[in-house]
Amino acid sequence: MSTSNNRRSLLVLRMNLLWATCAILPTIEIRPRPLPKAEGKRLLEKLPRYDWILFTSHHGVDGLVRLAGQIRKSLPRFIRATICAIGPRTAKSVRSAGLKVGLLPEQFSTEGLRRVFKGISVRNRRILIPRSNLGVRDALAQELRRRGAVVEEVVLYETVPAQLSPGKVRRSIRGLDAATFTSASTVHAFFQALQAVRPRSNGSALLNGAAMVAIGPATAQALKEHGVRRVHLPRGGWTVDGLVDAVVEAVR
Repeated sequence: MSTSNNRRSLLVLRMNLLWATCAILPTIEIRPRPLPKAEGKRLLEKLPRYDWILFTSHHGVDGLVRLAGQIRKSLPRFIRATICAIGPRTAKSVRSAGLKVGLLPEQFSTEGLRRVFKGISVRNRRILIPRSNLGVRDALAQELRRRGAVVEEVVLYETVPAQLSPGKVRRSIRGLDAATFTSASTVHAFFQALQAVRPRSNGSALLNGAAMVAIGPATAQALKEHGVRRVHLPRGGWTVDGLVDAVVEAVR
């Protein structure tokens, strides 16, 4: 399982219930990005002016909650915008922060957000996207800007490759039937770790025909960029439960 520490417990629990043996390889780490005090204060002061806030991960919610907590305030005090969450887990974090989810796409991915906003007028609307250092100026933000929205992206957390020893990587991939990936960044970090095991080899060749299972289209595309020809995807939605169902189908 190539994932972050944050998602692995739920995924492992689901797989263990199916009597699967899991080799856990957390290839990325998610770290809060502290903002300078003055910058954080300015962001909180601007929050009431936004028409939309788009959360593409629960980490973005956590980042804003953390900022408000630094001045001993609750986040709902600052927000008047309509909130869009990328998926159920992010929506749960929004509600836990005392906020209301105004929009949830049917497809839980950035592409799903793009599709749902095609039917919404965004011209001259102020939109905030709290995000990772890897997501700035992605296709979603660019498209909203082309349609006349005033988009501000603020980096509240950082995605960095985990430090993995070659020995740990070798043990994790030995005898694999399937490998799961929960984001494009876990894919890139995984293949980077494989290069440390065998520097001049094709990373996908080291996996000995194991089924490659991605949580969504962007993750699948990242796998293909690394030479994986066949990628299994969930059918019922881009969620951990869908990922588990895809693994079961892939190894039958």
